[in-house]
Amino acid sequence: MNQINFRVSQAEHEMIEMVAKISGKSIPTLFKQISLSALAEHAKKMALELYKSHKIGLKQAWILSQMTFPEFLSFLVEQDVEPEIPEKLDEEMVELAETLTLTDLFPNKTLMDLRKHFL
Repeated sequence: MNQINFRVSQAEHEMIEMVAKISGKSIPTLFKQISLSALAEHAKKMALELYKSHKIGLKQAWILSQMTFPEFLSFLVEQDVEPEIPEKLDEEMVELAETLTLTDLFPNKTLMDLRKHFL
């Protein structure tokens, strides 16, 4: 386990204490949650910008984003970025998609459950 330390001003510390107290959390817990959340969002944006500028490839951008691969592809599409997927990988994904069954897509659901929702 690693530790990160940094200094804050008296005014910053007072504000941090107030927010932590109101949140019912310790200062370290509050800062860890906020920092990791903000870092994850920053990494996602950074992954997008580096990928768009061709500074890193799809796999590196996906890993940096800390998202699942399907989530990352959807994120790229939402940002109007066409993912560069090699033809072989595209063919493999199509083959895999064609083998999916309702049970694969909706585990723990019966055909009757699905009919209620989709018909």
